[in-house]
Formats: sequence, C-alpha cells, structure tokens
Amino acid sequence: MSSRLTSSVVMATTVGLASAISFGGFALPASGAVDAPVAAEPVTVSTAAKSEKWMVPNVRSVTVDSAPGAVLLSVTVKASKKLRKQSFTYLEVRGGGDRCLITRVRASGSCTLRLDRGTESVVIQARANIDGEWKRWSRKKDFAVSPSNPPGGAGNALSVLSALVVSEEIRSGYDRSLFRHWIDADGDGCDTREEVLLQESTIPAQVSTGCRITSGRWVSAFDGVQTSDPSTFDVDHLVPLAEAWDSGARRWDAATRQAFANDLDHEGSLIAVSASSNRSKGDRDPAEWLPAQDTYRCTYVTTWVAVKYRWSLSVDPVESSALRRDLTSCGNPVIALPPRAPIR
Repeated sequence: MSSRLTSSVVMATTVGLASAISFGGFALPASGAVDAPVAAEPVTVSTAAKSEKWMVPNVRSVTVDSAPGAVLLSVTVKASKKLRKQSFTYLEVRGGGDRCLITRVRASGSCTLRLDRGTESVVIQARANIDGEWKRWSRKKDFAVSPSNPPGGAGNALSVLSALVVSEEIRSGYDRSLFRHWIDADGDGCDTREEVLLQESTIPAQVSTGCRITSGRWVSAFDGVQTSDPSTFDVDHLVPLAEAWDSGARRWDAATRQAFANDLDHEGSLIAVSASSNRSKGDRDPAEWLPAQDTYRCTYVTTWVAVKYRWSLSVDPVESSALRRDLTSCGNPVIALPPRAPIR
C-alpha cells in the first residue's frame, strides 16, 4: 500500500497533494521525498485533555543500523484505532536532535532518525497532526542505542534481498479463495479494503452507513491516475496472493493466509491503485512487471523485498536477479524492516 513514510524505503512520500504542507520542521512537498528539516512557520500545538488520549501515538520500539558517520534508528510508532481513522493524519517523531515523518498511518508505522555515531541512548517522542493541527507529544521514552536492539531494523536493500531464500516457485494447488479477504479484523464496521481507502484518501473521505465510502481523493502510485470515485480503484496486495502461494504460503495454515491477505500492520503490504494498473500487474513479480510511474519504481521494488522479508517468503532465481539489478540502479537504498509476521 509510499517512509511511504516512510513506506518500506526510509523516506517519506506523498502523492497528489495540491500544494506543499509545512509540519513543524518539515516541508512536505506535493510529491517526492521529505528531505532534511527545513525552516517552517511556527505551529500551535493543542493541549490534549484526557478525552483526547487517542490522539497521542505510542512509541513502541526502535531498531538500530549503522551508516557512514551516523547511527540509523528505525522508530516504530503505534496509532490508536480512532487516530488512524482520521483523514489526513501524519505522525512526527523526534529524538537525538533529529526528526522524521510518517505520512501513512495504519496500525503502526516507522520512520528513521539519523543520530551521531557514538550515541548511547536517546529520548524519543511522537505526536500526531490531524487536519493541519498538531496534537500533544507522547510521553518521553528512553531507548538504549546499540546494534543488538531487536527485531527488524534498517538494512541496505541488497543485504535484505540476500537474506531471502532463493527457490523455484510452486503454483500447484493455488486458489484465491484460500486467502480469505476482505475482513473486519477490529470489528469497527470497516473491512480491510475500506480501511485502506480511508487511510489513503488525500482529503477526508465521505462515508455512509455500513462504512460505505462514497467519495474522497485517491492517487494511484502505479500510474499517477487520480479519482474521487473509490469504485474505480482496487486495493492491491503488493506481493500478489498467487505469488505468495508460490513463494511459501502454500505451507501456511488458513489463519496465516488470512493475516497476509488483510495485513494492515505493515503499510507496504496493501495499496490503493487504479483498477487498470492492478489488472495490468496481475500476479506478476518485478522480473515481469514494474509500475508505469517511473518515480515509484524504486519504492515498489524495495517494498516488495520488505514484504517478502516480513512474511518469510522466498524469491525465485529470475526474480532475485531482477530485484538485484533494480535495487542497484536505485542506489541500494536503506529499507526500514517491518516486524516478522508469525507463520503457522
């Protein structure tokens, strides 16, 4: 589904916004990545009452990797169910003199702080921006900075790719119905497709009875198509269900296949795209298909690798070679690794 974001790539991307938006020390452009902090107009931070606790995100964990002259700290933040229902919500994380932005809010999201090498501990906070208004910072949490912080982390894309098992695909026995979707996992009346559409609308989506989404604004990262009609968009499994089956899901139980098909805990797993681009992709892997939108291709292949890592899926030899070529041409970016999904 763009740190998109962070997406899986450690950069924040948003598509289709009409103009630049300023958040604290960030200027979020109409498209592209969020770069280093720049000057911005001061913002007024609201004081949250007890009834507004849902607005405060929770810093859950950090993982550590190194970079030349610096330490990369991948920070995972959990948003309350009510918070992630708000349209046009962003999360900001600060710590160790740096800040990063999470532009797509689901159950949790990650972004990466760049700290001075030799940093031993860091105090981290997070806050939400809802419709342009900053809410209060979360409580301060102190984390030790050491290479042993588990799990996930951040790693160079080619290293992550090398950690995946290379194996020939096996399609025998596949049926789409073996991956039950869409479900209402949290019982709030909105199924997985509706949850993704609510989160990815760039304006507040209009919702009628039964969580039926009637309008909003969506931009397809695959081909740049924009729409206000959700019926013209599909919610795509970035790693298709058939591809997952071929790569190891055939050995999973029904509950694990359902969890994969409805994975809202990792923002890279599902994405709203134009129906035409989703049909064009089908169940093909990056050796056979890449998005028409050139500017999204590096995000696409790095997210593909991150999803396969999360679900312990293999890559076939041709797929592995194509990903290695593409990731090299993308500059071997750093990937913020998602937590490993439980496999049964």
